[in-house]
Amino acid sequence: MKKLFFLLAILSLSSHFTYSQNHSFGLSYSHIYSGGANDYAELAGASSYHIKNGAQYNLNYKYQLSKNLNLISGLQFQQIGMQSQNGSTTGELQTWDFQVDNLNIPILANLTFLKYLFVEGGTMLNFQINEEDPYGIDEQNGIGFSLGLGIQYDTGKFNVFLKSQAQMQTLIPFNREKYYDRLLANSLSVGIFYQL
Repeated sequence: MKKLFFLLAILSLSSHFTYSQNHSFGLSYSHIYSGGANDYAELAGASSYHIKNGAQYNLNYKYQLSKNLNLISGLQFQQIGMQSQNGSTTGELQTWDFQVDNLNIPILANLTFLKYLFVEGGTMLNFQINEEDPYGIDEQNGIGFSLGLGIQYDTGKFNVFLKSQAQMQTLIPFNREKYYDRLLANSLSVGIFYQL
């Protein structure tokens, strides 16, 4: 019985170390260069919203499912400067600057093809962590999605990548208003993974 327990313990430890070769942690930075918000309904007199600037900081976890398929998750912190534009009754264009800070939890599939290229997409949970601006967009709490295309170089322990991605926040908002603003952000990311 002791031999069986010892054998199972050794097999469990060895499988853990073999299994751990599939894990990577990474950091990346994204420059948000364009985007806006839309409620997908034509409302007369409604404001328009666009992104002026933004940044996203990512702490990533990657689990390799097969040679070309990975599962990626982690935390994303977004700081997005936006501008609202609305016509007044005098015909003068009124503008208002505001900030949207989000904490996102992505769950993405990453498929490598032609050795250096990859496509990445999936869902994410969105949580707006700053106070909603009264002249800004609706609070960005909900379920969104992300889609990206990139290039990568793998040295064995390190994987360096550059990708372009589009993210839609609150595709399914937690608050069920009829005309809910959904934030769409386009970004360029650079990052690195380290395989454990």
